[in-house]
Amino acid sequence: RPPPCRCACGAQESFQRHKLFKYWLQSFLAGVPTVLVGFRDERGTVHELKSFETSTMHRLVRGAGREPYWEPAACINFGKGVLEWLLASLAANPAAAHYVMRYEPRQSAILLLQRDGGGGGGGGGG
Repeated sequence: RPPPCRCACGAQESFQRHKLFKYWLQSFLAGVPTVLVGFRDERGTVHELKSFETSTMHRLVRGAGREPYWEPAACINFGKGVLEWLLASLAANPAAAHYVMRYEPRQSAILLLQRDGGGGGGGGGG
């Protein structure tokens, strides 16, 4: 879904902090060089199209003398750390077990929970 038009300050901050980050991460990991974004009004009508180069997208969140909302290297390193932790955790546990990985915002923690039983089903819960 296209982000709202960039006219309001709050919408601009939200776009840089959340949407631009998601666009960058997905495009970077998939090797997509350019992202085309449509900006819409409250009714969902697109009023502006703008293209962003994936390789320079992170520079847009460094304006006005503020700390950047996100840093590419920190994001990639975090993801790498999570995957390394996950691989080590799975290697130390039974291969036939079923697991659910869940983020707990109140604890600022990622949990790996072993599920009972072997019946498939995709439900999260817990």
